[in-house]
Amino acid sequence: MKNITLFVSLLVMTLTTLSSQILSAREIAGISIAETITTEHIPTPLILNGAGIRTKFFFDIYIGSLYLSKKSHDPSAIMALDTPKRVSMYFLYDEVSKEKLASSWTDGFKDNHDNAEYQKLKPELERFNALFDNIQKNDVLDLDYIPTQGTVVYHNKKLLGSIKSTGFYNALLKVWLGNDPADDDLKQAMLGILN
Repeated sequence: MKNITLFVSLLVMTLTTLSSQILSAREIAGISIAETITTEHIPTPLILNGAGIRTKFFFDIYIGSLYLSKKSHDPSAIMALDTPKRVSMYFLYDEVSKEKLASSWTDGFKDNHDNAEYQKLKPELERFNALFDNIQKNDVLDLDYIPTQGTVVYHNKKLLGSIKSTGFYNALLKVWLGNDPADDDLKQAMLGILN
């Protein structure tokens, strides 16, 4: 009887552990996307607001995931949050050159800011663009907002640098969440509307 009780207890513990692991991640394009994250500089858990695939000309480029302190479907409310945030980009495409990446960031800024705003942001955008090298398939870019540090950039968990301006991160978020986003479906997915 003791052996049966012990076996049942172990089975329940195993199933509970497995179910919590299943609930702690979702799968997109065969890639596991964490439902919550913490890091050394973001000790309070951030919640996955939404995630989806950036496509261009029928090619899957990357999985974009937005993490916040609390979920929101409203881009303005998300930008108003002065709490840690993360956009994580898991690359599915074979290679994205640093030139193509810089061009994409620049287009996103131009598309979502008037010329005066863009000219004001341009020096910081150029410093931001200079942080990157070529990106390979399965690489991960993490773009974090830390209230005391501004925008902090990681490539495969390696710190690339930061942009100290507090307004730069919201300008960057508009690449995905602005009125003219890089990908409308990805915007809806990152806002948690299509998930």
